[in-house]
Amino acid sequence: MNSELYKLLTNNSSVTRMKISLIGWLPAFILYLMVSFDVSGQKPDSLVTGHEIGNIAPEIRLFDTTNKEHKLSELRGKLVLIHFWSSVCNHCKIENPKLVGIYNRYKDKSFTTGETFDIFSVSIDVAADQWKNAIVRDHMPWKYQLCSRMGWQSEVVKLYDFHITPSTFLIDKDGIIIAKNLWGEELEKKLSELVKK
Repeated sequence: MNSELYKLLTNNSSVTRMKISLIGWLPAFILYLMVSFDVSGQKPDSLVTGHEIGNIAPEIRLFDTTNKEHKLSELRGKLVLIHFWSSVCNHCKIENPKLVGIYNRYKDKSFTTGETFDIFSVSIDVAADQWKNAIVRDHMPWKYQLCSRMGWQSEVVKLYDFHITPSTFLIDKDGIIIAKNLWGEELEKKLSELVKK
């Protein structure tokens, strides 16, 4: 063993013991800092894509009533309600008129979690005519009215893991899910809390 190292190891002074202790934990501390702080500019691992609150909402790419493709990510920067529904769903027929009223009251407001409010409706209908007629029937005025025409076999059903309609996911300006399955008064209460004062 190197004589200088031997002297250091056998020296009983508290200063020497402190030096050895510092040498021992320093690499571990550096590793901790590297893991704890994101220096790469990438999103933290905790922000995973999924259907739970706190997750990044999975991307949706579907076609509207004019066969034009739209993506959920087009609405980044806004507070968005993802609205899964069906033309034959009785509960949807009850809730859609309430949703229209909420949309009209909040669409032009500014929010702490987004510039404005918008709705991204995804129908799980199979028949295009039924879907389009229901949009007119329920007087839904927002732009994003989409449908896969694959019913419950649609990929969005798996991505968002919902089993009934209507189902909703409220996402913030960064696409992060902040609430699920809010309707009527509960949805309005949440939106009012998020409005910029």
